[in-house]
Amino acid sequence: MGITTSVGRCGINSREDVLFVQSALNAYAKKHASNTFLLKVDGICGEKTTQAIFNFQKNHVGISIPSARIDPQGRTLHYLTAHQPHLNFSRYQQPIKQADLR
Repeated sequence: MGITTSVGRCGINSREDVLFVQSALNAYAKKHASNTFLLKVDGICGEKTTQAIFNFQKNHVGISIPSARIDPQGRTLHYLTAHQPHLNFSRYQQPIKQADLR
């Protein structure tokens, strides 16, 4: 469970990793932060996804100067996944179609 490349500001933002982060942020918000907006799980790391990462880092992880990026072995991903150990993120993700891989 996790990502293989960075997601967010100045990240690699591979579709699969962005889908995972969007799904994880939505799941966290549903459980822990009801006043947080939910992201469209589309695999595109746009302004809303970057802002959601920034807000998560600042308000939940406690990073004073957030990077708005989640790295594979980083503190933000660890916090995001450690607080949701029983969730099956695959149910939140949209299936990747063969046409999307071309």
